[in-house]
Amino acid sequence: MSPYLLSGTVPMPTSPYLSLSGTSMSTAVVSGSVALLLQANPSLTPNAVKAVLEYTAQIYPSYDALTEGAGFLNAYGAVQLARVSARRRMLRSERRRPTGAGNSSGATSA
Repeated sequence: MSPYLLSGTVPMPTSPYLSLSGTSMSTAVVSGSVALLLQANPSLTPNAVKAVLEYTAQIYPSYDALTEGAGFLNAYGAVQLARVSARRRMLRSERRRPTGAGNSSGATSA
């Protein structure tokens, strides 16, 4: 069995987690996570993507900011936050949309 496969906390017939380190490994994982963020909320700007990733990062006490940066990637939390942001944006735009579009009086015609 590969030393890079980890079992996790729930007993399973296979080891579901892969443990690798280095920027060449993290690039693919973070890029995939960003793709999921943009799928959940296509209106995110590059700065907003960065903010979501930093805000949802998991910080561990045994690491310092120079070692881990903003923290460990929390892809699930980042996608959830992107979805909430998209829903709120949609609700705000619906509230701003006038009723009876195309009719300045707001009345409907039969």
